[in-house]
Amino acid sequence: MSKRTPPMAPPPVEKKSLRKIETTVGQNLETLIDPYEHDKQRVGTALVTWHQQYAELKQAEAKQNGSEGIVQSARLESLDREVSMMSSLLDDALGISIIGDTQPETELLQRLSTDDTFDGIGNLTAFLGYRLWREKNIFLFARNNKDSQDRYSTFREIVSPFIQESLVTLATLPEEGHTTLRETLEQLVTSQEKNIALEAIIDESTPPAVKLTLTVELMNTSGVVTTIESLLPHVESNPDVAQLVKTIQGSTGNEVMASLSSVYNAIEFQEYAVNNEDLTKREAQLIAFHVEAYAKKHNRDPHEVRIADIGAGTGRLAIALHHDGFDVTAFEYEQKHIQYMSETAPEMAVEEADWHHMPIESATVNSQSPEIFYCLGRTILHNNTPEKMARFFDEMHRILSDGGIGIIDIPNLREDDGSPEQYDQNITEFANHLASLGVRMEKSQNIFDGPDDDHRFNRMTLTNEQFKTYARLFGFTVEQTQVEQVGEDSQFENAYYTIKKQPNFEIADIPTNELLSMLYGSGLYHPGVDYNQHVDAWGVPLGTPFVYAQMLPGVIEDIREQEIAGTTSAIRVEVHNGSLTFRM
Repeated sequence: MSKRTPPMAPPPVEKKSLRKIETTVGQNLETLIDPYEHDKQRVGTALVTWHQQYAELKQAEAKQNGSEGIVQSARLESLDREVSMMSSLLDDALGISIIGDTQPETELLQRLSTDDTFDGIGNLTAFLGYRLWREKNIFLFARNNKDSQDRYSTFREIVSPFIQESLVTLATLPEEGHTTLRETLEQLVTSQEKNIALEAIIDESTPPAVKLTLTVELMNTSGVVTTIESLLPHVESNPDVAQLVKTIQGSTGNEVMASLSSVYNAIEFQEYAVNNEDLTKREAQLIAFHVEAYAKKHNRDPHEVRIADIGAGTGRLAIALHHDGFDVTAFEYEQKHIQYMSETAPEMAVEEADWHHMPIESATVNSQSPEIFYCLGRTILHNNTPEKMARFFDEMHRILSDGGIGIIDIPNLREDDGSPEQYDQNITEFANHLASLGVRMEKSQNIFDGPDDDHRFNRMTLTNEQFKTYARLFGFTVEQTQVEQVGEDSQFENAYYTIKKQPNFEIADIPTNELLSMLYGSGLYHPGVDYNQHVDAWGVPLGTPFVYAQMLPGVIEDIREQEIAGTTSAIRVEVHNGSLTFRM
């Protein structure tokens, strides 16, 4: 009988391997004992799959305009379906599916969004931001559809608290968490959506370090000025927010403002205008000169020419012109100023108005539209963002008669105003301070306005070229520019611009490269801009030139017809690392 070979003994198990086995067994047992751990693992795996699919979709979209356009389009549809299917599965798993009046069951999502041991917290936050973005775009595509609007509002109400919790959790993690945090904030486009991050910042339970991280990333996606302005209303009531603003400004923030004090005296018109009879007289004469020239050209009585004082303040110019017999209407937003003018000149026409939404019919249907408007006292600089400035010029174009005249003044900054060298030094130090906090100055177009293109802070101090750019973009030609010394001892210089509304203005007539250069140079290429707002001077949404570029002359009439019919596709904006992608 042959001998049987004894079985070989198993190799000795290293202690390290034993620990690994014990850990794995322990984790498996934990998922069996605790359903939450099982769900966490299941959702985490699904989120990884979703994130991979979504990343592949984004890469395919980036190649869409390449040489493989047709193949790429088919691939895009396939990838988009995969992402949508996985999103639906995750909606169900997280309890955020909207089915009739059924109340969502979000207990799992509540635990996951606050669980700093959940490896998938970054993917979860990105997914929630994506889902909110997608629901908003479904609503935008279905214009005038109340059901889709209600669905978006309901969905936003459901997921906003969890996005807020997830943002806070991400902000406590190392730098890789901040990257996902930034990507999620880029998905939050509307002011209501951005308030999700703001609520997390002002929440008293949020630790100071987390507040700072959230604020820095909000500045990276929305801009320094916009972010600080959103925090300021909470400074007095919230000591943590007050300290946060001080941290952001640093020592150089105040120095920047101090070095700009004499420069920006030019912006605060009361420094030189209030009780300055000489300035009022000179500016009233300037307006009268243009009114009389307009009347002569059109064989009219100067006192019959319709004049609009935009941002009249206390009526220093409107009242003077009214007393001289001119037909002037003062438009003002502040109630106390309206009351003062009504009491001082009871027979003068005074109307409450926001200059972005004037209570006047468009000139195309209004035979009594203004023929002359003026906006003096450097009041136009209250439009402190490019979007506000654009809306001002567009509204003036809407209400002014064809061939009508506008008179606008801005400060003409001189070399000795406020020590430009000191300003340059301080603004550079301030920018360096922001960069040390994590603000990405090169990506977020943060310090977007100031005396020149290189050194910018938080005011719209237009250069001569920038003013001409806004005028041309919105259908005006600059007819005349004159510089006057104003103020006591002539310490300021004013640049007075006379602009004329072009009849039959056509945005598509501007050469494409020149048009895009002006749009980018005006500051309108920015994540916070509403590209779906209608531009009256163009007859199309603001984002249309960005979307169509070279094709604009060929498609603009079709888009206008769609605008009139209410069937225009909404312009979608995707932001990635500060770069914008436009889609329709």
